[in-house]
Amino acid sequence: QLRYPVKITYGDGLLWISDSKANRILGVDLKNGNIEAQIGSGRPSFHDGDFQHAEFQSPQGIVFNQGKLWVADSKNNLIREIDLRAKKVKTIAGTGELGSSRIAKNHKALEIAISTPLDLALWNGGKEMVIAMAGGHQLWSYDFAKKTLNVLAGSGKEFIDDGVYPQNSLAQPSGLFEFKGN
Repeated sequence: QLRYPVKITYGDGLLWISDSKANRILGVDLKNGNIEAQIGSGRPSFHDGDFQHAEFQSPQGIVFNQGKLWVADSKNNLIREIDLRAKKVKTIAGTGELGSSRIAKNHKALEIAISTPLDLALWNGGKEMVIAMAGGHQLWSYDFAKKTLNVLAGSGKEFIDDGVYPQNSLAQPSGLFEFKGN
């Protein structure tokens, strides 16, 4: 049933899977293995809306917090928010165009093009989200309260240089992990 599952998260009693080639998000009950929710029509396109009509194009990274999922919609160059209670999908970052900007500081999230987001992780106590921006060789952050984007790391040059931003560089960051320990 899965067509290239790439990332998972757990929340609201279900294992959530971004099924990239099928352009959908699945919620699976771990007790019986049943698919309890499908988000996305499966058509590779872009559309916000209810679970049945929403469309993704190669969804990748996925993270859960307080009844919501966030998805790195990689080929649409968007970050999408899924409200599990309202059963709605909406875009929170990106324009849908492939971005080329390497500098973002408090930029309105829906007004700047982003570049191939591949993974997400909550940060700063859930007030922000880190985005692995593989196409731009950077890590960006999304501020939930301000609805803005900022570059965290990576000059935009595809290489591996240590140091503080903007002197450091990354090579297609594709995975993130949220550490909740001490």
